[in-house]
Amino acid sequence: MSPVAGLYGMVDTSASPGRTHEAIARALLDSGVRILQLRVKEASDAELMALARALLPMIVARGALLVVNDRVEVAAALGTGLHLGQEDLSPAAARRRLAPGALL
Repeated sequence: MSPVAGLYGMVDTSASPGRTHEAIARALLDSGVRILQLRVKEASDAELMALARALLPMIVARGALLVVNDRVEVAAALGTGLHLGQEDLSPAAARRRLAPGALL
């Protein structure tokens, strides 16, 4: 796996009321962010997957990476990176579910 470098931004509408996930992602990408963490705590896995699928073409076209917050099954299904908090699944357990070389 190659080293990951660049700015890391969070796509989270709870921190930016009135803005869409797409608008936040676009603004972050326009600002030079290369890794975007999609954080939507209240969404179901299906909703999060649909949102990530909608954002992925824009993110990939800009040469950036997507990291899904907390949801290992969504990250595994989409082939994205995964962010884990201290109270989440262990990194070892998550690694077993993710694609080889996935960002964790």
